[in-house]
Amino acid sequence: LMIVGNFTSFNGIPRQNIAVINTDGTVDMSFVPVTMNFTDIYNFMIEDDKIIFVGNNMSVPGYSGNMLALNHDGSHHPAFPVYSSSSTVYGCFKKSNGKLIVYGGFIDFGSRVQHKFVQLLANGSFDDVERKFNGTNEYIYSGVANQDGTYFVGGNFLTYDKFQSKYFIKLNSNGSV
Repeated sequence: LMIVGNFTSFNGIPRQNIAVINTDGTVDMSFVPVTMNFTDIYNFMIEDDKIIFVGNNMSVPGYSGNMLALNHDGSHHPAFPVYSSSSTVYGCFKKSNGKLIVYGGFIDFGSRVQHKFVQLLANGSFDDVERKFNGTNEYIYSGVANQDGTYFVGGNFLTYDKFQSKYFIKLNSNGSV
């Protein structure tokens, strides 16, 4: 079990905002997170070789941004890019094809214009094939993938890629309506 929040220790063990808890409630001492500063972590996703964190103003020594990854021992995962964005990143999820959808309130992500969401390849690089949609006019706060490749996003938006869609929309695997 992984927990994130605004704390400096858990059960008396120093842990800066992130801790892994064993089934008996003790702190997993094999997970020692790097010194990590952040305003907020809104979501995380555990992958086979990494843990991806998204939020607002996060940093590890030498890197800062709104999305970064750690190894399962808590060290920085340098192979996964660290991204900054113009506003908060609220979440991410993995599609059935292994690609990642990252969403939030940003207009730009990693120095690219991306209206509230972006699709990344499994290694964290941009998926330039499916980058043609304009996104939403306002924030996306949640998202989930279906096994058939479609996915849903929800937020306080009224449009997606010029289509009227109040707060919620189902998208095809390529991002089309």
